[in-house]
Amino acid sequence: MKRVRRSTFFEKAILIVGLGIALLGFFLFTTHPEVVIEQWQLIIIVLVWLMLLTLIILMAIGEDIKEEISEIIKEELEQLHVLKGIAHDQLTEIRLLNELTIADKKNLPPGTLHKVARFKKRQRESEEMQERILGKK
Repeated sequence: MKRVRRSTFFEKAILIVGLGIALLGFFLFTTHPEVVIEQWQLIIIVLVWLMLLTLIILMAIGEDIKEEISEIIKEELEQLHVLKGIAHDQLTEIRLLNELTIADKKNLPPGTLHKVARFKKRQRESEEMQERILGKK
C-alpha cells in the first residue's frame, strides 16, 4: 500500500512564491501597456520572468526527488537487513553440515566437534587472561 506523502513547509513556500511571481509578472505585462518599454528591454524582462518560473519549478522537482530517494534508501536498507539475516542463517547451516560430515567421518556424535572447539577457545581465552594478569604485576 502506497503511503500518502505530506507536503513540507518548503514545498508550500515554493508554491506560494511561484504563484506570486507568475501572477505578478502576468499582471504587469497585461495592465501596463502605456509604459513605453523598448523592445529589447521587454524581451529581457520576459526572459528573466520565465527563468524565475523555471527556477521555482526546478526547486520543487528537486525537493520531490530528494524525498523519493530517501524513501527508496530506507526500503533498500530494510532489504539489506533481511538479506544479511538470510546470509547468516545459510552460514550457520553450512557450518552445521560441515560439522556433521566431519563427525560422520570420524564416527563421533554430532555436536562433539563444536563442543571441543568451544572448550579450546575458552581455554585459550583464560590462558590469555592469566598472562595479562601476571604480566601486569
